[in-house]
Amino acid sequence: MRWRPSRILQVFVALIVLLGFLALFSSDDDIVIPQGGKVMKNIKSFIGTDERKKWDPFGLGLSSDTSMSENNIFKADQNHGAAPVRTCQPILNFAFVKTHKAGSTTLISILQRFGYTHNLLFALPKRGDVFLGWPYALQPGKHVLPLQDGTMKFNVLVNHAVFNKNVVSSIIPDNPKFIGVVRYPLTHFKSVMNYFQKMLIPPDEKDMYSMMERIVRFADNPNYYDGYNDKMKNSTDPLFHVRSVTRNFQSADFGLKSADMADPEKVKLFMDDLHETFPFLLVMEYMHESLLLLKRRWCWELADIMFLQKNVFKYQNKADPIPTQTANKLLDWMSIDVQLYHWSNATLWKEIAKEENFEEELSYYKSINNLVGAFCKADVFLLRQQGPDGKFKIPPLEIAASKWMAPLTVELEDCKDLMRFEMAFTRMLQIAQRPDLFNEDYYYKGADGILKFKEPMKPATPVRSKFSAVKGLKNMPPANVPPRKN
Repeated sequence: MRWRPSRILQVFVALIVLLGFLALFSSDDDIVIPQGGKVMKNIKSFIGTDERKKWDPFGLGLSSDTSMSENNIFKADQNHGAAPVRTCQPILNFAFVKTHKAGSTTLISILQRFGYTHNLLFALPKRGDVFLGWPYALQPGKHVLPLQDGTMKFNVLVNHAVFNKNVVSSIIPDNPKFIGVVRYPLTHFKSVMNYFQKMLIPPDEKDMYSMMERIVRFADNPNYYDGYNDKMKNSTDPLFHVRSVTRNFQSADFGLKSADMADPEKVKLFMDDLHETFPFLLVMEYMHESLLLLKRRWCWELADIMFLQKNVFKYQNKADPIPTQTANKLLDWMSIDVQLYHWSNATLWKEIAKEENFEEELSYYKSINNLVGAFCKADVFLLRQQGPDGKFKIPPLEIAASKWMAPLTVELEDCKDLMRFEMAFTRMLQIAQRPDLFNEDYYYKGADGILKFKEPMKPATPVRSKFSAVKGLKNMPPANVPPRKN
């Protein structure tokens, strides 16, 4: 008997969901930590030791460069009980330093979703992109979209901006908290070389070398290749902040000026100020651990930090180790980023060591996040195949309460929020905050990773859902357009 396509689809989806449930009850409790290639059995055997401070994944193709964090699945906590009672107040005013090529697209999805569901006000770009002035220094009057009443008092800033504590505090005035993310410099450099290759490869060398060969050539003559992007390096505008996408690029996003990178005293001041401003930073190689610490310190819920990876690209030589001599040269070229990373990594584990029952909650968090991810991929797969009016529906995912989390129900709308990319979320927020300037025709789903059909999506809840028909990218209205008259 020949199967109909709908039957095949049902079996496929069922297999995806089954794999998610199997992952939830897996008994594998190992954690792979890239420490000279050794496997550490658990966090407790590593936290608080000198090994963490000494760890330097020098020259290695980190597993984190292929996957944002460990793919190991942990046995979930099966001792379901009453949901945890929150005795603290959640942090609702915060700014995120969105460093390039460090997992920040995944992280901004978490922060945008949290702010949107809590009805927070975002500092949003005036232009039709995701940049708050970057690579220029942040100037709120020039780069930030005012609220409808003309004021600039926000709760959240997460889009690409050069960090400046005083400037950010002027538009998030109610004692904001600050967080950012860093990535190990060598794997960060690989990702930069792939993403910004048009800026780093002369036309006469296009398609001549492999990725690793380009990395070796760059390390041998960094000033030549880095200086090829004359617009960034030679701009006479004093507010043009980021002059290089390879030399201490992460530190530049955190506010270090290119002109100060050669001055040890100014670098020390930068690092001292950073240590004072950020109690800890998220580390891409330990995404789950970083987010769980953030959740605890900011009094958020586990449901707030569920995520699906975004912008994870495949490219040549991605997992291959960089030759030792070349790696040495690159680490010298990025010496301030190396300082930044080592401090961030050491501080993260120092702060985790202060927490109680961290490993237990971490295991539960990873398992539940994996289960939600499997469910959402199946649910959205059906949406893409059938459209919004398809006959076959997956029931909502119901997760019972535990000592770590209140009962959780995951539906299609939640999955779309999990999968929504920065551009789409930013435009949805612009519509919500400035309906006088933007309507739903402006919403952009092209790079959303959610819908690929042309029929309109009917909102489930008219108040907060803004899923319009896919009509392509519309022109950004000028910033000085007067409010529309009703």
